[in-house]
Amino acid sequence: MSSSEIHEHYGWLSFEEGFFQEWRDEVARRLTILNPHESRRENARGDLSAEVYKEMLQKKMELKLFK
Repeated sequence: MSSSEIHEHYGWLSFEEGFFQEWRDEVARRLTILNPHESRRENARGDLSAEVYKEMLQKKMELKLFK
């Protein structure tokens, strides 16, 4: 999968989990704070998309445990 396809995949997953807006905003925020060399890496956006999705899903699951 290309970086764009990975990003789109995790976008759909986050939509299905109900936190698409938050996921999108956090991926964009993290992309802007990457150092210039890292942001040019081919898979930077796809890797960040997956990382943010996994973090948000973990937080969602932790919140469900405390309800």
